Amino acid sequence: MIGKKSKIKNQQVVSLIYKKGETVRGKFFFISLYKNESLKNRFAFIVPNKVISKAPARNRLRRQLRYFFENNKALIPPNTDIIVTARPGVGGLDYKEISQELTGLIKRTKK
Repeated sequence: MIGKKSKIKNQQVVSLIYKKGETVRGKFFFISLYKNESLKNRFAFIVPNKVISKAPARNRLRRQLRYFFENNKALIPPNTDIIVTARPGVGGLDYKEISQELTGLIKRTKK
């Protein structure tokens, strides 16, 4: 489970990751990765109101994203901050499609 200490909540840290990190864009998501100084991976999942307007659907997508990263720790480089941002069109996807998209994006990173 992704605990509280594994979540990125500070807006300044998010801005730093967007500016200095590596960004990989896909059809439904884009991922920003940045090496951190801590000994663990940290995550932020951003699902804007413009992408999915209903709160239950946004929360469901966040849960699916957390589940993906909990079960695919081997794909993620160690000591990395990761921001996953949803793009328009992601609302109708099932978990299998989300998993395929994210796996492809992570494999395209430089590590």
